Amino acid sequence: MLLFERILLLNKFSSRAGRFSNSQLHIYLDVGSNFTDMKNLINCILILASSCVYGQEIIFGDTAIIRNTQSKCSIIYDTKDTTVFLLTKATLFKNAISGTNLIVDSYKKKITRIVAFTTTQNGLLGVEFYYWDNRIIMIYETMEYYEEDSPKGQIRNFKNIPYWESRFYIDNNKLVAHRHSGRKGIRKDYNAQIEIENSNQIFEFIKEHTSFN
Repeated sequence: MLLFERILLLNKFSSRAGRFSNSQLHIYLDVGSNFTDMKNLINCILILASSCVYGQEIIFGDTAIIRNTQSKCSIIYDTKDTTVFLLTKATLFKNAISGTNLIVDSYKKKITRIVAFTTTQNGLLGVEFYYWDNRIIMIYETMEYYEEDSPKGQIRNFKNIPYWESRFYIDNNKLVAHRHSGRKGIRKDYNAQIEIENSNQIFEFIKEHTSFN
């Protein structure tokens, strides 16, 4: 698995890991000692350790919608029959200053998930797009700051890099709920139009450069 995908996978489970108390962490790690697969144990430790440095999460919107969308995203993540890798000079994000690295999952010729990353003036931007019947339903976005450009007091991820992360839940191209950790100045009425436009632009770009529908 690529390092960037590993980061996204760990962050995907951050909210679940973040619910453990200190005593529960010890219990969970003790259970891990019975694992025969050392790789799984190491992954569990990394997930739990990463949750210790996350800032308080802010949630806007209906949690039932969030749970339903996350269930669909889990299906998408686990169901694919083709993966394509693309590297383009095109700046597919509005605030990008370089080209874009793309990982595209599909099922039965339909694009289901796109992982993209690029650089901005302030650091590394990574975005994960989930599509259901060719419609964007969730966007996961994370920014890792250059150390020199990090805001004072910014939260850090398990790599000890200052960062923030956001999740946008979308229905019919409209934002219905959103969650954030470490992202400052975000408002309840934020509409995520930039993120939705990015998702549609990248989706069309991939259709033009692959055989996906």
